[in-house]
Amino acid sequence: MSEPRVIVGAEGIRGCKNTSGSDMAKGVIVKLKASPTVDDEIDLEAANDGAIYGVTMQAISDAAWGNVQVLGRALVLASTTVAAGVRVMPTTGGKTLTATTGNSVLGLAVTAGAADELHEIELSGPGGAAMP
Repeated sequence: MSEPRVIVGAEGIRGCKNTSGSDMAKGVIVKLKASPTVDDEIDLEAANDGAIYGVTMQAISDAAWGNVQVLGRALVLASTTVAAGVRVMPTTGGKTLTATTGNSVLGLAVTAGAADELHEIELSGPGGAAMP
């Protein structure tokens, strides 16, 4: 398999501030904070319990600003084995999991993923979409 890659234009990247209380790894799924103190504050999307915003493009320390990808093809950490061609949703730790009925969908897995490894996801865009 070829090296995973990111495909994104400038319109697909947002500068966001991590105010989650802990550092965020590269390739984790994030959501906008419900009660921000500054614009574009993010928190880890821990268990498919909020509107998906995007994926961290690099590790972002707590209280620091970093890039979040909201459109295009992104590198995302898998929580377990994920097949190519399936819809994925966020799970514990902001990682991907095969989507199930009624949950928010981050996007489509372009490459397969294994636990704690980066794989390629074609993002659905901010907010995600509901799995049929």
